[in-house]
Amino acid sequence: MKNKIPLILFGGIFLFGVDQWLKWQARHAWSDPALVNRFFGWSPFNNPGVAFSLPVPGRLAVIITIPIICIVGYLLMRGLFFPSSAAQTRRLYALALILTGAISNLADRIVYYATVDYWRIFTGVINLADVLIVLGFVVYFLAPRKQS
Repeated sequence: MKNKIPLILFGGIFLFGVDQWLKWQARHAWSDPALVNRFFGWSPFNNPGVAFSLPVPGRLAVIITIPIICIVGYLLMRGLFFPSSAAQTRRLYALALILTGAISNLADRIVYYATVDYWRIFTGVINLADVLIVLGFVVYFLAPRKQS
């Protein structure tokens, strides 16, 4: 795929922007919960922990996240500038999703000292960045390993 660089770049910027806009809405405009029932809907929450609300101090979360972002970014950039198969291209898109979600959540930790979550699903509250990270991991690990 010859045009993967603009697609990954603009797609990542767009998804980052949508997530940050939703987080801004959760903090400023739509700060009251609007649930369809008690398990689904809009439910803004400042999550001081990391994934699954594990209690990790904010500074430690930032210190851990930055090297991970650098590694994922390196893998993505390395893959973008070398010829790749369809399977490798799927993994590049997956890395771009992970990178976009991680940068968006890192921005929250730096600005708000917590991650802004807003979608209630059962007993958890997540955001678009979380969805991007999980989707990226699923796509990455399900992409065939053989060269095609």
